[in-house]
Amino acid sequence: LVRVYETLRELGYEGGYDAVRRHARGWQASRATAVAAAFVPLSFAPGEAYQFDWSHE
Repeated sequence: LVRVYETLRELGYEGGYDAVRRHARGWQASRATAVAAAFVPLSFAPGEAYQFDWSHE
């Protein structure tokens, strides 16, 4: 995050590090609540592909 702040300063940002940190924390929190689709439907002709599970039970 310090490098992001330093890059922003090089680009002309005049705010403080704490403001960048607060913004990053809020952005991270908003991204954490987003749910990504985990199921990807696959369709193959018979004999075209196979699948197996690396179970660690």
